[in-house]
Amino acid sequence: MGGIDWGIHIENDVDWIRANNSVMDYFVDNVKGSATGYDGLSWATPFAEPSQAITAWEAKRLLLDDPSYRARIFIRGTEDAYAALTALPSYCQMIGVGAEIRGNGVGIPRIGLDDGTTSGVLVAGTARGLDVSNILFQSGYGLYPFKITNMFRCGFHNCGFGTASPAAGDPPPVGFEIDKASGLVIENCHWMNASSKLHGPVIGINITGTHFHNCLVRNNFITGVDFGVVVASGCVFGYGSVFRDNYIGEAGQVCAVGVDDNATDGWIQYLNNYIAATAAGQLANNGTMRWIANKSSNGFSTVAAE
Repeated sequence: MGGIDWGIHIENDVDWIRANNSVMDYFVDNVKGSATGYDGLSWATPFAEPSQAITAWEAKRLLLDDPSYRARIFIRGTEDAYAALTALPSYCQMIGVGAEIRGNGVGIPRIGLDDGTTSGVLVAGTARGLDVSNILFQSGYGLYPFKITNMFRCGFHNCGFGTASPAAGDPPPVGFEIDKASGLVIENCHWMNASSKLHGPVIGINITGTHFHNCLVRNNFITGVDFGVVVASGCVFGYGSVFRDNYIGEAGQVCAVGVDDNATDGWIQYLNNYIAATAAGQLANNGTMRWIANKSSNGFSTVAAE
């Protein structure tokens, strides 16, 4: 093989294909953009909000009626956060252009108002073929950084899910919540309270529905006060999915349970995760076959049956 990492070459080829076969590029800038006067097709005439770009692409996509066509939405990080989203695009890339998402404030492409009065994404619907990178989704207390019903063949890369405001109050109930997913990839993402060690999400990731299959969750920093990851009892179609090489547990507050998988017919695998919680893992079904080489308290962790 000559020392060549073929995986990197394949990933680069996929990135090239996606980058060079988009049908439309849209640009979003809430400082220079306009809600009415610009077409969003360049940095000189950007939209003011991501929702405008999403609406424009979805209208065009329906006319094309071909999922091989894709769009890219470039979202500039500025002094101000963008408004909450109640819809997401399909067959599209959303790309944050700005500062690193691990932090808070000026320059980070962030969705959900800085004053903590809104969720980040709250979608009662479905996204297909969506890739999101370098965007911070944030909410105030009692709201959701990111919550959606269904996602199929989608990915999150170097994104953040966090609490927007440092004021006292109830924390977000969940950092990332989804009902059903297939082919979902979440990698190199970060859960946090951007401004304080307190009031982080109660649950890091919450899977509430019946399907979470062929999904990959890897190399993330996942935190929750009560639970790092929760899987519903009805999630019986978890085949082909894996959580691996993640940090799961406490950040500024003690985490009670790292992984709470209640599936009555469990298939999601947990491999080589680093867990900092009072109880590392609770798996209701088939736990010993799915809990492999996870580490807690500087040693390999056993799993508890619920």
